[in-house]
Amino acid sequence: RVKQGPREVFTIKGYTGSGKTALANELQSYITQQNGYFISGRFDQLDQNVPYSALIESLRSLVQQLLSESEESLKAWRAKLSAALGANGQVIIHMLPEADLIFGAQPGLQALSPVETQNRFNTSLQNFIQVFAQAEHPLLMFLDDLQWADSASLVFLQKYATLTDAHHMMFIGTFRENEVNEDHPLALAMSGY
Repeated sequence: RVKQGPREVFTIKGYTGSGKTALANELQSYITQQNGYFISGRFDQLDQNVPYSALIESLRSLVQQLLSESEESLKAWRAKLSAALGANGQVIIHMLPEADLIFGAQPGLQALSPVETQNRFNTSLQNFIQVFAQAEHPLLMFLDDLQWADSASLVFLQKYATLTDAHHMMFIGTFRENEVNEDHPLALAMSGY
């Protein structure tokens, strides 16, 4: 379905060891058979104060997949990313230093207020992800253990999940339902969609 167009958001809840992760990982071979990208990351209980840790892990795996492609393919990705990010490629390189092997040299970033800097980050990250979520290569992002997600990641995921122009993307998140009550930040973030 992800290849057909709409952006899909799924959460899988269950107790520890109930097979949530295994279920989500079953989709990897299907997505790769569709010429898509399957990327994953896991939030860690000890890294709850590290912003975007699982997002960075998942996107790092995407960059590594791209770096294994031909030079011709990398050139095409470079052009698509440049068109999508404009002068903000350095935002992604700050987050994923190895992405400079794809982007090449990027201009420095204009100094902005904290709110504007956060908005630039969110928009750049959304645009970066959307480059890879296309009909010819859909994207499945799997994030495990959302119950330990940091607040910045939850805010970003909530905003991305409600974008009307996101397409050819499937997001699957898992969480331990016994660790998430109605006042938990994840429950509050999920109440918005």
